Amino acid sequence: MVIFISRHSNKPSYLQEEIKAVLDEAARQPKDRIFMIPALLEDSPMPEQLSAYQWVELYKPQGYEKLLRTLQGLLPGTP
Repeated sequence: MVIFISRHSNKPSYLQEEIKAVLDEAARQPKDRIFMIPALLEDSPMPEQLSAYQWVELYKPQGYEKLLRTLQGLLPGTP
């Protein structure tokens, strides 16, 4: 799951409930499994509840490529 984050993501909204649901599910996953990738759309703070996870900065050069490589690596049968 990719969670797209902007500067508006820290405001109280339905997104906060969705993030909580994803974090609850992530907690049930094996520790070595990549279940969620937070993705910053712009230079903005990462919501505190996601800051313990590695994220990708899509607004930076090579950001999209890094996300695609990560996702491709999660596909069965890919190195």
